[in-house]
Amino acid sequence: MDLINTFEYSKKILRDIKFLAIDKNYRKRVNLKDNSTKRLPSSILLIDDLKSINLQPKEIRNLNLNVSFEEDFEEILDSNWYLQYSNLNNSIRKIRINKLNHKTSIPQ
Repeated sequence: MDLINTFEYSKKILRDIKFLAIDKNYRKRVNLKDNSTKRLPSSILLIDDLKSINLQPKEIRNLNLNVSFEEDFEEILDSNWYLQYSNLNNSIRKIRINKLNHKTSIPQ
């Protein structure tokens, strides 16, 4: 995922970042995982939750993120996807995530 701060003089701070799936009869919020923190200390793979992002003015940052679900897979695929975060003023913001056509990307 690419994040861009288009402001010329101000930082952007994103905290409490979540993946949000919303449909008229469905709503699910889960933590995003930051794949850059992936490690294998023993026989267990560990990946940290994405906690915050600080973007400098005019900065573009590419993030390697993942999210996993144990249930409601079809409802999540058919819903609208958002990145939800709290900004510097503790206001909750949502950014819509564009997704690929899941019907052609799922192996048969």
